[in-house]
Amino acid sequence: MLQTIRDRASGWFAYLIVGFIIIPFALWGLNEYFGGGAQLVAAEVNGVEIPVRAYQDEYRDQRQRLQAMFGGRVPPELLNEQVMRENAIQTLVRKELLQQLASKEGYRASPAAVLDAIRDIGAFQREGHFDVARYTQVLESQRLTKAGFEANIAQGLVLDQFQNGIRDSAFVPAASVEDYLRLRDQTRELSYLIVPAERYAATAQVDDAMVEQYFREHTAAFQTPERVRLAYVELSERALVAQITVDEDEVRRYFDDHADRYATPEERRVSIILARVGHDAGAADERAARERIEALATRIQAGEDFAVVAREGSDDELSRTNGGDIGFIARGDMDPALDAVVFTLPVGTASVPLRTAQGFQLAQVTEIKPAVGKPYDEVRAQVEAELRSQAAERRFLADSERLLTLSYENGDSLEPAAGAIGADIQTSGWVSRDRGEGIGQFSEVRRAAFSDEVLRERRNSDMLELPDGRLIVVRVDEVQPAAQRPLGEVQGEIREILKRQVMQTMARADGEKLLAAVDGGDRSLAQAGRELGLDVVRTGAVTRGAQEVPPAVLARVFNMAPPDADRQVRHAGLELPGAGYAVIALTAVHDAAADADVMRATARTLGRLHGALELDAYLRTLEAGAKIRIYRDNL
Repeated sequence: MLQTIRDRASGWFAYLIVGFIIIPFALWGLNEYFGGGAQLVAAEVNGVEIPVRAYQDEYRDQRQRLQAMFGGRVPPELLNEQVMRENAIQTLVRKELLQQLASKEGYRASPAAVLDAIRDIGAFQREGHFDVARYTQVLESQRLTKAGFEANIAQGLVLDQFQNGIRDSAFVPAASVEDYLRLRDQTRELSYLIVPAERYAATAQVDDAMVEQYFREHTAAFQTPERVRLAYVELSERALVAQITVDEDEVRRYFDDHADRYATPEERRVSIILARVGHDAGAADERAARERIEALATRIQAGEDFAVVAREGSDDELSRTNGGDIGFIARGDMDPALDAVVFTLPVGTASVPLRTAQGFQLAQVTEIKPAVGKPYDEVRAQVEAELRSQAAERRFLADSERLLTLSYENGDSLEPAAGAIGADIQTSGWVSRDRGEGIGQFSEVRRAAFSDEVLRERRNSDMLELPDGRLIVVRVDEVQPAAQRPLGEVQGEIREILKRQVMQTMARADGEKLLAAVDGGDRSLAQAGRELGLDVVRTGAVTRGAQEVPPAVLARVFNMAPPDADRQVRHAGLELPGAGYAVIALTAVHDAAADADVMRATARTLGRLHGALELDAYLRTLEAGAKIRIYRDNL
């Protein structure tokens, strides 16, 4: 949402903002007001600045992609904020390095390639085919221009072209593929028993001296964490929409002034024939293309079917198989020269040859859908929703600037900012450095709350953008310092910890004795198990991904040396922290053999993996040779 604020701050509103900030700049200087001009820059790559805004967008996009992978509920162990922030800035740095190199080497995307890429995007398709009206609708809903969107697509194609050139050149020798498959699909036969720690629950002893010593050595582990309650002001565009009301006259007037927006525009179904002319083509190539399109036009004028001529002679790969048909289009969807002609052609009439950015083209209109206006009653709810949304957006932009300015200028209180935007000052529950409820669940809030400026200096935080789009400013309302818990309160916890440790020690001792006995040949694992009253688990041939064997045992088995003529059984011991001790007997190893189809498929997979590693190595080389500065205080 901060991105929206920046993007929309134009016209009279921008001048108003400038007016607000010029005075404090003049009085205190740029550094004093913002804490340094570098705040707006996330990194510099060979002198090219990457703005904080781009970093924030990339971080948000990566977070949203991760959430989408897990249906919105990312496992906590994967939601490492620091790692995600490092990934975001590294992505932008590497992207900038590739852009600089691609530009230097002359890589570019042709208009035809951009068009083909756009047509392949599912969001722009209807019933499996590219739909121009849907393309326009989607871009408008995202407030994107066609020129800007197509420039981004072109940039992405250039970067893909460059990266694919490195990735696709990787290969893996056949011998390496064979070794990989032999080991990947290898099976092993084993038996094992576990001396469980619970076996010693009744005999493990912990005395008071042990408890007191553990408490003295681990006092920091038995403290209540420092916690804070936060006062905060919240601004939400969604909440503002619910507060906005518009009267019937305003809705009707807006509809009358913008009736064309609620009409289905005229669309024409068009077929084209292209004689492509490359960007680096010379005069001879252009002349040849012109002569070829004129020859095709002559055939059509002589009565040949446009679709037949297109299939035989067009250079447009996407439409040629459909007889040149590119579907229905609206005004502004085609090259300007072609667009101007298409919307004047009668149905069934072919145009004269036209010079466009792609080369020389012929066009024919095969069907026309006239513009159809929608009645007021049908779109009234839509018009009202748009008016409310527009009003909420304007108020959100204005209020966000007030919140940002007043919360900074009145750093010791939230009341001026809250009063200016008509918001209540709310209070959170207790929030620690690593957990909290409500706004405390967001890491950016916790990070701000425990910053020196907010916690120690008791000032308002910067304006924070939450993942759901809300803007908030927080300040510490109450602090509960970290406190040492008394021994009497925690001795039960300590006694349980120590008892588990003693049980584990006893299990390990007996397990190591058992391992020494079976490895020395005194008895078999089965005999030793019977003597201790423990069950021995025997498996058939298991793979590396076997589910029936404990993961730790399975990992150890596949790290053991295979049996040989001297030692027909290999033994190993493995401590299972908190669970006991495992004794393992490996009896057989079976290497796998792959057929030709599996070999080819695996070679492709390994090739992609090696290609990704080679690209990463190449990017690391670019980073090593570049002048890169990352402003981590701004991240």
